[in-house]
Amino acid sequence: MQVRGPTRPKAASSGEELARPSRKFSPVSAESPFQLACEVRAPFAYVTSRFPHAYETFIFRELSAISQILGVTVPIFSLKPMRDRRIVAGEHSFSKTTYYPSLWGVVRGLPNLLGSRPARDCLAEVSAAYAGRPLAWSKAIATLLIAASMIPTLRSLRVRHVHAHWATMPALAAYFLKRVAGVSYSVTAHAWDIYSETAMLAEKLSAADLIVTCTSANRDALLERGALSGSVVTSRHGLDFASIPEPLFWRDGPLRILAVGRLVAKKGFANLIEACRILRQRGVGFCCRVIGGGPLAVHLERLVAGYRLEAQIELLGHQSLRDVFSAYRWATVLCAPSVIAPNGDRDGIPNVILEAMSQGLPVIASNLSAIPEVVHVPETGWLAPPGDPFALADRLAGVQCCPSETRRRARAAYRLVRRRFDANENAVELLRLLVGKAISRPGDSPRSKDMVRPARFERATFSSGG
Repeated sequence: MQVRGPTRPKAASSGEELARPSRKFSPVSAESPFQLACEVRAPFAYVTSRFPHAYETFIFRELSAISQILGVTVPIFSLKPMRDRRIVAGEHSFSKTTYYPSLWGVVRGLPNLLGSRPARDCLAEVSAAYAGRPLAWSKAIATLLIAASMIPTLRSLRVRHVHAHWATMPALAAYFLKRVAGVSYSVTAHAWDIYSETAMLAEKLSAADLIVTCTSANRDALLERGALSGSVVTSRHGLDFASIPEPLFWRDGPLRILAVGRLVAKKGFANLIEACRILRQRGVGFCCRVIGGGPLAVHLERLVAGYRLEAQIELLGHQSLRDVFSAYRWATVLCAPSVIAPNGDRDGIPNVILEAMSQGLPVIASNLSAIPEVVHVPETGWLAPPGDPFALADRLAGVQCCPSETRRRARAAYRLVRRRFDANENAVELLRLLVGKAISRPGDSPRSKDMVRPARFERATFSSGG
C-alpha cells in the first residue's frame, strides 16, 4: 500500500460550509516571534483526535485565526480520519496541511515504537495505566503507533513543539513524542478530559511544558489533578465576529425555545423536555427546537412521544453552522440545561452560549461548572439549578414576562462576549505562548539523542489530506 497523498474533501453546499474568518491581520514586525515563526514555517504543529469535527468548531476557529496571524497554515495531525464532510468547504485552508494516519505509515512507524529505550518505557507505562480496560488499552496503543509514525513528518517539517487539543489521546501522543522525539509539548484541556477520562492525566500534565484551558473552573480542577501552577494558563475560546451576523435584540411573539448540542447525558436535554411538559401543564404557550445528534436521540424521541409533545418539540438532528445561526434568530431564548453525567463528564462553557449571546439571544443555563463565568445573574442571563426541570420551567416562563429586562440582559451579554471572547484577539495571546515554547530552547535540537535515527526512514509516514 502506498502512502496516501494529499486529498481534498468533496465540496460542501453553501449551507453547509463552516464560516471562515474574514478579518485580515497586519504584517508583524521583524523582531516579533511571529515573524520568526513565518521564517521557519511555523515551528509547532497541532495534534487533535479528529480534524475537522462538527462539534469542535472552536478548534477550527482557533487554527484559522492563528494561521492568518502567522501567514502560514499550521500543520495539523489528526489521529482519526475526517468523518463529517458537511462542515468543511472543498477548498478550506487546511486541506494540504492536515495529516491523517495510513495503515502503511503506522506499520513503518513500528521501529520508532520499539527501537529505543524511551519508546519501550513509554509503551510499558501506557500498558500498565490502561490494564483492565481492553477498549481504552487498544486506543492508547493505537495512539502510540500513530504518534511513532508521525516522527519523520515532524522532522521534515522542522517542528519543535506540538500542541494537543484534549488531554486524552492527543495529549498521550504528545507525551510520547516528547519522550521519544525530544519535542516540547503543550495541551489544551476542556472538560471530558479533566473530569471523566483521566487515565495518566497527572503524568501528561506534569510532563507538559504548557497547559491551556478555557475557564477558571477548569484551571482550578487541573491544579488539583497534578498540573504545576506556573504551567497553567487560561485562554478562552471565542468567535470570529467578522464572519457572523449582527445581533438581533428585538424578539417578539410566543416563547420559542432553542437548544443546541450533542444528544448526550451532560447536555441535560431530558430535563428540558420535562420542563416543556411543565410549561404545557401551566398553560404557557411555547415551541421548542433541539439541534444536534448523538446516542440519546432515540431516548429523547421516546420521551417527547411519551409526553405527547410532538406538536411543541422538534428534534432536528445535526445542522450546519449556518442553519444553527439562523435558528438563533428564530428563537426567543436559548436553553443550555447542562448536568453532570453519570460518568463525571460535564460542560465547561458551551460554545452555543457564546454564539447565542453574539446574536442578541437571551440565555438560560445551568448553574454548573464554568457557565456562571459568562452567564451572570442578574446581568447577562438566567441560571437554574442543574437537573431541576421545575426551576427551568420557571426561568423559561419568566423570560416572556418582562421584555425590557430580557433585552437589557441580552445586550449586556453581547457586550461581554465581544469584550472577552473574540477568537482572533484570544488567538494572538495563545500564539505568543506556543511560539515562545517552540523557540525558547535554542540549545536543543529536534534530533535529540532519544530520537530514532532518521536513516531508518525514507519518507514521511503520515498522509496529508482534509
